[in-house]
Amino acid sequence: MPINSVSLGWVNCFLGDVIVRVVGGGTPSRGISAYWMGNIPWASVKDFTDDTKYIQNTEEHISFSGLANSSANLIEVGIPVICTRMAVGRAAITGNSIAINQYLKALYLDNNIYSKYLLLLLKFLRPKFESLSIGSTVKGINIDQLLTICISLPPLYEQRRIAEILDTVDDAIARTSSLIIKLKQTKAGLLQDLLTRGLDNDGKLRDQQAHPEQFKDSLLGQIPKDWEIRLLSTVAEVNSGVTLGRNISGVGTIELPYLRVANVQDGYLELTDIKTIRVYKEEITRFLLQPGDVLMNEGGDYDKLGRGTVWNGQIVPCLHQNHVFRVRPNGDYLISEFLALVSGSAYGKRFFILSSKQSTNLASINSTQLKSFPIPCPTILEQQRILSVFKLHETRIRTEEAYLNKLKLQKQGLMQDLLTGKVRVKNL
Repeated sequence: MPINSVSLGWVNCFLGDVIVRVVGGGTPSRGISAYWMGNIPWASVKDFTDDTKYIQNTEEHISFSGLANSSANLIEVGIPVICTRMAVGRAAITGNSIAINQYLKALYLDNNIYSKYLLLLLKFLRPKFESLSIGSTVKGINIDQLLTICISLPPLYEQRRIAEILDTVDDAIARTSSLIIKLKQTKAGLLQDLLTRGLDNDGKLRDQQAHPEQFKDSLLGQIPKDWEIRLLSTVAEVNSGVTLGRNISGVGTIELPYLRVANVQDGYLELTDIKTIRVYKEEITRFLLQPGDVLMNEGGDYDKLGRGTVWNGQIVPCLHQNHVFRVRPNGDYLISEFLALVSGSAYGKRFFILSSKQSTNLASINSTQLKSFPIPCPTILEQQRILSVFKLHETRIRTEEAYLNKLKLQKQGLMQDLLTGKVRVKNL
């Protein structure tokens, strides 16, 4: 928050001291269709996100008659607009002329504050705005409260320089976010290619167009000639786990940790909350997990059905409940990570959904259906190559995500330093 001791050249003032006019808005009657679907962008709170800088278009549009016959106001280009209800404190600058509704306020500034700097300041002050908001279900802030908030204001040239510095970080954040989206979009396509075309001895995708002789027809469509399609039951053991709800104790029993459906997430294990269960000692061998076992939930949301997660012995010894299947691949035919890759692919999801018992948004499979899962089986060497290529892509995504988080933390630190005068731009 703005510091009490003002930096040299900075002044303490109220937010309202640099705002010459506040303009609100309104909503045309929903009952008159002629007021809507026009050419005038009409902004509401839903058009604002935490990352929004400029409002150029909106989800809804109104007509000129809608503007004329309501409290909506048309705000010209370059004016900061703030949300005073629901997403209190979210703000953006108009990128073109837009109308606003009653939960937004346009802030017309005097010559002592730069619009981009005010936008940064509003984002920085959001915790303050939220603390002042009132309302049992939907919170809002009174515009008079907003205008009486104290700020520390640097000279205009310093405001512009601060905005430039933080714009540079924002540009890096936007580029990295865009790259992550593209990498995730290509991930599904890459997996599809790897599981249908495979990799040749040079580590390149086989080309069906240039070398049709290298492919054959199968139940799964065209696949490389040296691949086999095997039912899961022929290349792996499939077992359920310990049945819950038993009340056993005493001599010959032992208490051990076990994994539940909640622990088996999509592609990873959530191990922050591990329960224990008491079992007979002679059952341990039957249910005990081994590194390399693939865990699959028997039911859940459609998008998570059949997900496969490899157990690498994070907790030893460990059991699993009866709603979690343990699949133990035969290493001569199938690598655990490759099975998890296939089960989590679009092909795997489609098989499990079509094979499952469904109700509302949930679906479930039984061990018979899981055992009948047709698995494409390249050689072990090619499975390893496919996993290596896919892991490289996933590593790239994780690296970019880590960099994005670093940039966001860097921006938070810079805002704290620059918007309070703790660090002056002339020293950067």
